[in-house]
Amino acid sequence: MVDISFWELIVIALVALLVIGPERLPAVARTLGHWVGKGRAFVNSVKTDIDNELRLKQLQDIMQTNERNDLHQILEETKDTVQESLNLSRLMDKPSDKDKA
Repeated sequence: MVDISFWELIVIALVALLVIGPERLPAVARTLGHWVGKGRAFVNSVKTDIDNELRLKQLQDIMQTNERNDLHQILEETKDTVQESLNLSRLMDKPSDKDKA
């Protein structure tokens, strides 16, 4: 940010007092304060928007990772079920000792 010391502020105030004059200085200071406040509010608004966008991106990444993990888990379960079914089918198709005799 801007690093202004106390003495620099005093010099700025004295120059402003000489240039603007003592009658108009309070009104100019109020106007300047108003614009500085608006500027700070704008900067804070932009920061908040950026933070919200970053959080949204992080949440989307987390959700996408979870969806991939869930999909992988479903595929593994399906694979196991199909393998069990194939094994059971092979056992049923295998001739027993009674059928051979």
